[in-house]
Amino acid sequence: MAPTLVPPPSIASNPSSTPPNAHPPSISLESVLKDLNSLIHAIALPKTRTAKTCTISLDILHKARNLITSAVDAHKQQYSTPQIISIIEQLDTISNHIGLSSKDAPFTTPTPPKPIHRDT
Repeated sequence: MAPTLVPPPSIASNPSSTPPNAHPPSISLESVLKDLNSLIHAIALPKTRTAKTCTISLDILHKARNLITSAVDAHKQQYSTPQIISIIEQLDTISNHIGLSSKDAPFTTPTPPKPIHRDT
């Protein structure tokens, strides 16, 4: 499932000015950063400053992953840098950990494994 980005306000406010056969506008860096910023601020921070971890809901993680993946895919050919390669590798690692083997696979919450009962 491909992420859906909100078009810039100038396009959203006047849809009649866009011809029906026109290509969709390219993703602007500013809109991607705004969306990513809002997702990052939705992450609940730990109660204490000494905490080493925090919890991110799967919904926010999935939205951020889709946003980052679409932004990277859109600009990968122009700006193939070590940072982009590192981001892709980290997204793949996170995706595999939560049960998404491919960045193109639709998001589904992984089914927890059934407990194994052993007779002793």
